[in-house]
Amino acid sequence: MVIFDSLEKIAVPEPCAVALGLFDGVHKAHRAVLHAAADTALPLAVFTFRTDRALPASKPHFEPLMTPEHRARVLESLGCVYLAIPEFDEFSALSPEAFAEHVLVERMNARAVCCGYDFRFGKNGAGDAALLCKLGKRFGFSVHVTDCMTVGGIPVSSTTMRRALSDGDMALYRAMCGDDYTVTAPILHGKALGRTLDFPTVNQPLDPAEKLPRFGVYVSDVQIGNAHFRGVSNVGIKPTVTDAHVPLCETHILGFHGDLYGQILSVRLLAFLRDEKKFCSVEELKSAIAADRDAAKAFEE
Repeated sequence: MVIFDSLEKIAVPEPCAVALGLFDGVHKAHRAVLHAAADTALPLAVFTFRTDRALPASKPHFEPLMTPEHRARVLESLGCVYLAIPEFDEFSALSPEAFAEHVLVERMNARAVCCGYDFRFGKNGAGDAALLCKLGKRFGFSVHVTDCMTVGGIPVSSTTMRRALSDGDMALYRAMCGDDYTVTAPILHGKALGRTLDFPTVNQPLDPAEKLPRFGVYVSDVQIGNAHFRGVSNVGIKPTVTDAHVPLCETHILGFHGDLYGQILSVRLLAFLRDEKKFCSVEELKSAIAADRDAAKAFEE
């Protein structure tokens, strides 16, 4: 995948289908836009912008579900060939007409453009999907607009995904995203406190630049090679045993006793069990972990 990280560098060398949007979380509705672009049989290009710097006025308290690097990896896995990810300020002052002509046609080499039903573009969001269709006729590219997608009557959106994470509602997150919230990160060397409690654990760092799930204990699924194991994962700062305030995913893997240090592990969070809390004693913590383990064993997907 070729990445253009500024507007002036964008120079897609062949006619392509351009998917437009923020693509934060790359949820089901985003994927519908990407699939519509892929269905044109043209090379897939994505035009988006960085979410870790300047943002539209409509997103004053934005909590990204993905870092730009994480989003790029997912988009590449879905077939993106050209990814344009400039700063928002580089194109936000352009009129809708100027954006269509000078960005989509001249820089992105668009022959087809795909977007969601609620897509806005141009200075102050002056352009919408209907205007994009008119500009497509004017500048020589086709336009495909995807419909609103709902799950259980709830529109699929990044906002709903963020709310699901804040609430620990993994079922709603899964319904929006099409996949479980997954921690994929290397195993860190910890203090081996879990082993002294007869509940050995693995620790993975969490990226504070991304929206994190509600701190607490979850039923999880742990993939080791081609095998899957049930797990109990604590997402948070482990207040009973540390004052470091560094967010981690700490997982006790049921039925597994091997050494995983240094490996990159994927842990899927399936269901929220309880909030993270500071226990009065290690024995109280041990009893709570035992109850969490029993709940995880009884959990059915």
